[in-house]
Amino acid sequence: SVSVNKNGSLVITAVEMNHAGIYTCWATNGRRSISTFAELTVEQREEPPYFITKPRKTQLLSGEQLLIHCETSGPGTITQTWLYNGESFPDENTKVLVIEDGSRLIIASVDITDSGSYTCQARNNFGISESTAYVHVHLYQPNKTQSLLIGSTTQLLCNSKEPSFLQGITWTKNGHQIDVHSSNTLLAAGSYLWIFGVTVEDAGDY
Repeated sequence: SVSVNKNGSLVITAVEMNHAGIYTCWATNGRRSISTFAELTVEQREEPPYFITKPRKTQLLSGEQLLIHCETSGPGTITQTWLYNGESFPDENTKVLVIEDGSRLIIASVDITDSGSYTCQARNNFGISESTAYVHVHLYQPNKTQSLLIGSTTQLLCNSKEPSFLQGITWTKNGHQIDVHSSNTLLAAGSYLWIFGVTVEDAGDY
């Protein structure tokens, strides 16, 4: 932006190429006027693009929409492209939509095969800059944290937007598989795990 201070000085912030030119200063006291001029020359910086917004690490469920945003700036004409696990997307890939300027990558409905690293690559005449974020697609997600009273009964639900993945479910507690058949207080039925007569020992990550 261009502004004039109270003392008459001209201030240009964030100088760009189009600011180059001849600037004339006029001064008057009511009886006569004087003027002077200055020429401003702007040289283009010879550096690769820099990132204004970098892609972020993302976790989502199978079937949800993935949207990754990447914004860059710098001298000259910048071209942005996307890489998946370090490779370009095949031309025949119709699942991935990249906005024309390369600032956004969209997958309408993800599955587990879409997990991986997504790299925003920006290039101009002076070099290449890259920023990478990891996307993790989960098949299922148990319902959220519960706080229970001793002696109560609860159920945990294993969700997935792809029902075919819900066949042959196994449950773990604190990373160890649960043997529901040898327990009098646990019951697994379909997508649910029931816990009857909750005790302190039942606390943990399921």
